Amino acid sequence: MSKLLLTTISGLLNASKVEAEEKGFKILYSLPPSHLVVEGDADSAISMKTIESVSGLVAENTLNRVDAKCVRLGLRSAFKRLEAGRIYTVKARVYGGCFSEKFLKLMAAREIIRVLGKNAVGKKGSYIRVILDCKRKLLLVARQVNEEPLHLRGYYVAKHPSPLNPVIAASIPFLAEKDYGVVYDPFCGSGTIPIEYASIRKIEALCSDINPAFVEAARANAEKAGVLIEGFVADVRRAPISRGLDFIATDPPRGDRLRITEVRKYIKSVFKLARDLEADICLVTPYSRISGFIARENEFKLSKKISTFQGGSKVYLLFYTRGGIS
Repeated sequence: MSKLLLTTISGLLNASKVEAEEKGFKILYSLPPSHLVVEGDADSAISMKTIESVSGLVAENTLNRVDAKCVRLGLRSAFKRLEAGRIYTVKARVYGGCFSEKFLKLMAAREIIRVLGKNAVGKKGSYIRVILDCKRKLLLVARQVNEEPLHLRGYYVAKHPSPLNPVIAASIPFLAEKDYGVVYDPFCGSGTIPIEYASIRKIEALCSDINPAFVEAARANAEKAGVLIEGFVADVRRAPISRGLDFIATDPPRGDRLRITEVRKYIKSVFKLARDLEADICLVTPYSRISGFIARENEFKLSKKISTFQGGSKVYLLFYTRGGIS
């Protein structure tokens, strides 16, 4: 068993913890909001749905002091364990305000050159992740195992113009507080949410979109992914579902081009459908305040709110249950 550094999208660490535990990894500690150190098999970790990268720990040092000299010596010691004759690219992360990430990255690059030579650092090398936790005085150095980002799913044979990051979609079943039997996405796009959900949990996955091309894309992607979904063309305000639905998990239309009136219309339609069918909801949306107002109007309670990032923009995973005022 190896010590591994798992990296996820900021805010989704709890989902990765749940998945790691389900896969039998021993969780050693976490570095919120996006890093988890575990003990386990790297190949198994690469198959995880809620992470962006897997790195093998090269060094794990507790510093006497958090100053430039101690950090440089810690880096130098760690880089002596790297393979010579390769090119490395540094990614740096600082937890706390002791150094800037730019300065840590520069220090790391200089120490790699000092130890392995001037040709050992480049823009297209093996990724070396350097993490400094100022409060814990902890310096981690890890070498990334996966060459491509793990959010690049192989099942995308047809894409939506604004696809949801699959890592966000995959986090939903791990963050959901119940085991649902029937899950529906009324704004399915290329099918990311139902495909990820059905690949993680044993559910009946339903999805629809008002655009027939998107429904066909979702079906094609699901077939490539090897999961079964039932896709159909429908306007969410007239969805042909009358019973048997447990959970609506969806990423309603978003973006700067949308008017607030349109945003309200889309989100209201989700809550109305959920209210009529007595289903719980997970919204992936940047519009948390609007969603909150509409939830209260429909007597839904906010059970969990998670902030993360989609394409560099903040979005929320908002979980609502029936009954009560949030």
